[in-house]
Amino acid sequence: MRLSDDTKPIYVIYTDETAGNYRIQAVPVSPESFESRKALPESWRGLRDDELSKETGIDGGIFVHASGFIGGECFAY
Repeated sequence: MRLSDDTKPIYVIYTDETAGNYRIQAVPVSPESFESRKALPESWRGLRDDELSKETGIDGGIFVHASGFIGGECFAY
């Protein structure tokens, strides 16, 4: 896609059908890269469950990876 940097997505939200929850994933700077365009907030990284829900203000927190590239929330769908 030929999008300018300011219009490229920074996160993708999708359903994890095997676990029945939602995931958020930071988009990499390029298809080959492990570097995120914008990692999830540092204050969320490495948190799980109630601790994550309290920090984010969103009920149902599951985890945010320590590097901030992915996280999960549990909502019924």
